[in-house]
Amino acid sequence: MAQSGKRPAKATGKSGGGSKKPTKGGPKGSRAKRFWKRLGITVLVAFIVVGLSGMGAFFFLYATTDLPDPNSDFQTNTTFIYYRDGEERLGSLAVQNRQTIGYDEMPQLMKDAVVAAENRTFWEDPGFSVTGIARGAFSIATGGELQGGSTITQQYIKILYLDSGQRLSRKVRELMLAIKMGRELPKEEILEGYLN
Repeated sequence: MAQSGKRPAKATGKSGGGSKKPTKGGPKGSRAKRFWKRLGITVLVAFIVVGLSGMGAFFFLYATTDLPDPNSDFQTNTTFIYYRDGEERLGSLAVQNRQTIGYDEMPQLMKDAVVAAENRTFWEDPGFSVTGIARGAFSIATGGELQGGSTITQQYIKILYLDSGQRLSRKVRELMLAIKMGRELPKEEILEGYLN
C-alpha cells in the first residue's frame, strides 16, 4: 500500500525530543567570553578617545601658537656716543654688539660645520627630533631630568623666545614653536637666525 508522500518519523531513542547538547564550558564559558569582549571594546574606545583628545589638543596648541618676529622681539638697546659736534660717532655701549648678516654672507664652511656639529639631520628634520623627544620622555619616566635632544630649530627657539628653565610646559611650547617654525620658515632662514 502506498502512503501519501509522508515519511515515517525517525525514532531518536531520546525522551523529551529535540534537546540540545550543553555548550562547551557551560554558561560560565559564555560569561567569560562576554567579559573579554566588553573589556576589549572598552579598551578600544578608550584608545580612540585618548587619541582623538591628543590630536585635538595638538591642533589647538598648533593653531594658537604664534611665531614671534625675531627682528622685533630680540633687539638689543645700544647707546651711541658722539663727539661734541653731534655728528661723528665716537662709539657705542651695549650688552651685546649685535650686527646681523644675511645667509648668503655667511661662509659656507661655517654653515656646514655648525650643521655637522649640532644637528646632522637639520636639512631633513621637521624642526624637532623624534628620537631626542623619545629619549627625553624615557628620562622623565625613569625619574631622570628633562634633557635636550634639541635640533638647531629648537635651540634657536630656546635662545630667542624662551627662558632656560627645564619645565615640561616650556618643553611643550618649544616643541610647538619648533613644529610651526619648521613648517613655515625655510631652513636657510632658521640657520641664519641661529647663527646670528
